[in-house]
Amino acid sequence: DTFTTVDAAQTASAEQMEAFHKLGQIMDLVHAHGGLVDKNVYGVAAMMESSWHRQWYESLKVPQAIEIAKQALAEGKQVALFTSYVNNSHNHITAIQNMFQKAADKADGPQKAQLQSAANEIGTIIESLPDPAKSVQRMVEELGGPEMVSQIHGGANTNPVDEQKAYQSGQKKIMIGSVDKAGTGLSFHDTTGDAPRVQINLSTPWGSNGFLQLEGRSHR
Repeated sequence: DTFTTVDAAQTASAEQMEAFHKLGQIMDLVHAHGGLVDKNVYGVAAMMESSWHRQWYESLKVPQAIEIAKQALAEGKQVALFTSYVNNSHNHITAIQNMFQKAADKADGPQKAQLQSAANEIGTIIESLPDPAKSVQRMVEELGGPEMVSQIHGGANTNPVDEQKAYQSGQKKIMIGSVDKAGTGLSFHDTTGDAPRVQINLSTPWGSNGFLQLEGRSHR
């Protein structure tokens, strides 16, 4: 059995990596003009930045995760992939733009112009970002479709117990689950000794307890 955490830097394009620099430009605008918005804007923007980073890094790992999974399948193994995000988007940083826009709508005079300019500039940067990959959808499609892939995550209209059974029985050789839905309480280990497992984590939980739970899904 194998436990793998993939590295985004191995497969990301220059354009995708440039998105991190562009987010830095947005944060520069926050620090330059945030005092006109609200005293809490810096902390809120920092949380949005962190969440966006985590989601973007995860989406960049998808191509490598698919290749590792295909290789494992070719070797006669079953593969469980865990993701923290199902529907990727730029909503976290759009929220930063919305804070500036709402402040601009309420302001007047020079402050209004300054805030509106910052909101517009943030919007322009967001529009220039590459579209975020729909990670789960892409993995399901490239690894055989719903007939071959068990799905246990918030975006799936499936019964988790039925999907677990389909994977454990070998009917489906791939399981794609979100950390929150499949990372605890469900077992995906080899119970027969003839179906070795590979577990691929596109990202891991924040806390050590969550990580240990995730680590134990396929390996017991």
